[in-house]
Amino acid sequence: MKVKITTFTDPMMGLSYEYEPMFRKLETHFENQIEFKYVMSGLVRDVYQFVNSADLRFGEKEAIERYNKRLAKIYEGEESISGMPINMNGFCLFDTEHTSSIPLNLAYKAVQLIAPEKADLFLYNLRYATIVDCRPTTHTEEILEVVRKTGIKVDRFMTTYNDGSVQAELDEDFALFKRLGLHSLPAYLIQYGEKGYLIQTFSYTDFVSVIDKMELFEALSHGHYLWQCGICGKYFLMTTAHRQLYCEEKNPKYDVPCKYVAKHPELTEEKKESQKKSDTPIRILLIHQEKLWNALSQLNKKDILLIEYVYGICPQCLKNKEKKSIRQESF
Repeated sequence: MKVKITTFTDPMMGLSYEYEPMFRKLETHFENQIEFKYVMSGLVRDVYQFVNSADLRFGEKEAIERYNKRLAKIYEGEESISGMPINMNGFCLFDTEHTSSIPLNLAYKAVQLIAPEKADLFLYNLRYATIVDCRPTTHTEEILEVVRKTGIKVDRFMTTYNDGSVQAELDEDFALFKRLGLHSLPAYLIQYGEKGYLIQTFSYTDFVSVIDKMELFEALSHGHYLWQCGICGKYFLMTTAHRQLYCEEKNPKYDVPCKYVAKHPELTEEKKESQKKSDTPIRILLIHQEKLWNALSQLNKKDILLIEYVYGICPQCLKNKEKKSIRQESF
């Protein structure tokens, strides 16, 4: 099962363009575990909602030109996020005849329908044409140039673009954006199994943290409990519902798994407690409350918060004898 990251965006968005290296980094960190999806959300549905109302006294053409200049400054400020090149020389995405980014959204949905395997490449090419080549991609002829560059037949694209099915697909994207209560872009929906988190962040570590937690919760829901290895001291997820005191990772000191070390006292010159199949993880936790508390007290604040989040109980409560029933229920 893979983690799915859905990005709510618009092909004209510089932030999404600048975040492509971060997504590639996530693909490397979670190798073969992530798939990406894009939902078009119409950043500028009507440019007149973004122009300075005071500028309209100089006429619509002047007001839009001033908006283009402000937008270009925003793009230029986003270049520092990842260093992906941005060029705003002669930027003129909007004019009185082209007052929306909707055509770019429709173009992506059309490619999704006729050549889904090329949709992500087309999206990148469309962003690049807008942000680096500084082309007015709200114009149909500019969109068609990107269609050709991506290796898609123009006739087939135009037939799909104009037949009404693309608008229906885009309406579904807009409906999802609204249903989730989103108000700004970009936004990200991270899903793993039946769990999902909506985040709006510019931090790579935030993505990693959410994904790690989701995978941990999924493991816990299937009975893989968190435990600290009695040999190496690292925390691991139990692979069975039986008592498991030692992890299965290779111990670099002995060059064999910790569970093997526990069975061979000649390696450590001391006898380790055996892993008995008669005990469940819940029973182990109750027997070793004090040991667990000692382990928790050595964790940093973030790890303690994670324990609280996973088990629904404050580590301080582990020493409170009056809350024994709550403690048992939580575990």
